[in-house]
Order: sequence, then structure tokens, then C-alpha cells
Amino acid sequence: MSVTALTPGETQLTIQTGGITKTVPVTVYPAGLYPILDDQLPYSNNGVTFTRGSTPGSVHVKGTATKWASISVNITLQAGEYTLACKGANNWDYGVQVAIPGDSANNLKAPSDTQPVTGTLAAGKYYCELFVNENRTVDLDLTPTLTKNN
Repeated sequence: MSVTALTPGETQLTIQTGGITKTVPVTVYPAGLYPILDDQLPYSNNGVTFTRGSTPGSVHVKGTATKWASISVNITLQAGEYTLACKGANNWDYGVQVAIPGDSANNLKAPSDTQPVTGTLAAGKYYCELFVNENRTVDLDLTPTLTKNN
């Protein structure tokens, strides 16, 4: 069975067959390719703690970064055009990036809350990173999304 919803969050699904009715809790995650980091949380790095955010797929980020603070995971992408967005991001102060380590051509970096970044990426293994830049203080949710456009 597949359930599609427009808004990430907690909801319920009622299933009825014959005289039996069951209500099942359902978590709706954001659409897209950006990995859900829940299994790595909580995590602390350089003065910043990353925990589950208030909505599915979001990460609560709190603290003052003594150095670059981040949490990342690797994914494999096919070649194509992608859009990276992050609700709550502020360019290079705190936010998200997707890149191949050491490859300046294949990356999508630092969108702001209202300005997604779109670009063409080669097929390969990428790291997806939520970050807080040095000396920045944060107490907010970041909700990253990565979608393939073609």
C-alpha cells in the first residue's frame, strides 16, 4: 500500500474491512532524495547538538559552533539536474550542501531559506551535510530536501 500526502508530519490512517476498523499512526516524510538523519541523532560536534526536529525529516540544531560543526551522510546519485532546498537555512551561516569531496564542479551548496540552489550533477557518491559555520549561534530546525528535476 502507498500513501501520498502533501504536508510532512504526524497523522493517522483508518483502515476498515468488514466490521473491523483500525486506526494506524502514520509519519509523512518530506518528498525527495535527501536522507532522513534520524538514525544518527542525537549527535554533537564542535559545540552544536543535532537532534530530531519538530517535523519529520527536520533536524533541530542548537549551540554555538566553536569550529565548523556538521553532520553528514553519503548517498549515490544518478547524473541529472537537481534542486537543493533547506527550510530554515541561512546560506553559509547554517544550512546544507551536497557535494563530491574534492570536486568543485559537482556540488550544490548553501541555499537560503527562500532561495533553493539548482544545478547539474554527475553520477557519483556524494555527501549530504547539515552545517553550522564557526562562531554562529543557532537554535532552530533545518529541513533539507533534494529533488531530481529530470
